[in-house]
Amino acid sequence: MNQAADNYKKSAIHQGATVAIADLTTYIVNIGGQIVLMILAAYLYFNGQIVFGAVITTIQFCTTVMNSTAQWNLIKSSKKLNEKMTSLEGASAPLQNEHQDENVAKLQIKGLQHQFKNGELISYPDLTIKSGEKVLVTGDSGSGKSTLFKLILGKLSPTSGKVIFEDKNGKEIKLNRDEPGYVAQDNTLFPDTIENNMTMFNSKLDEKVKRVVKQVEFENDLKKIPAGLKHEINLDQRNLSGGQKQKIVLARAILAESKWLFIDEGTSAIDSKATKKILKNLLNQETTIVMIAHNFNSELENLFDRKISLKNGGEQG
Repeated sequence: MNQAADNYKKSAIHQGATVAIADLTTYIVNIGGQIVLMILAAYLYFNGQIVFGAVITTIQFCTTVMNSTAQWNLIKSSKKLNEKMTSLEGASAPLQNEHQDENVAKLQIKGLQHQFKNGELISYPDLTIKSGEKVLVTGDSGSGKSTLFKLILGKLSPTSGKVIFEDKNGKEIKLNRDEPGYVAQDNTLFPDTIENNMTMFNSKLDEKVKRVVKQVEFENDLKKIPAGLKHEINLDQRNLSGGQKQKIVLARAILAESKWLFIDEGTSAIDSKATKKILKNLLNQETTIVMIAHNFNSELENLFDRKISLKNGGEQG
């Protein structure tokens, strides 16, 4: 969303500058043309070759022609933009491979590497995660945990190696990478009610909200908020704590009922007691869950089926 907004801003600035230059050029040509015609008409009038009415008609004709030229330039300059908009509208047809996440039996990572613009290279061990597994990913800062998720979800492109989703027969699935659930570190909330932030404005999910609120230990928080689920989130005043925001985003992920869920430090701002309850509820589902965390004690770690430890992106434990 941020990238699209930035691109739109740059395009709007470029468009405004281009239109301003075109308008100025047309204006100069328009004035220049009228002056030349007026001088020519005046010369012909004073030499008795045309009547005064012809002078007025000539000036009016010149203005009409120049204004028409300006409109023609505007239409011509927008031709490529209109063609691109048409192509984008045509490309908005539903993807053929949507809802394939439920057919994924295995995720494989082979020879995966990603090099950043500053030259830093992160290499990952070959990994296999089976459907239904609950996997904890840990590692030192800079070991590439968040980057791994972004590579899996197609938000970054690998320098080398592959991320492969396979069905139960070992056949690769061309998965729409927006299908798996993803709880990022920088949670995105909208200036609307808590309930709408959980359901993402899907009224069909309203009846499930109360159940999910219990699962993410958000009941006590709601009791302290006068409007409850109808409380309007104010992004400027920051009227929610970090832990409350994380609970809302976790509730959103559960309501989406994705078959694969990737959580990046999704409970870092929530106290350990509540985190334990949330994890037990979360890991009790059939969803495949891969979670990044760096501050879990052994009790919390043991709730998962297994742990993958990354050290500079190169080791597995």
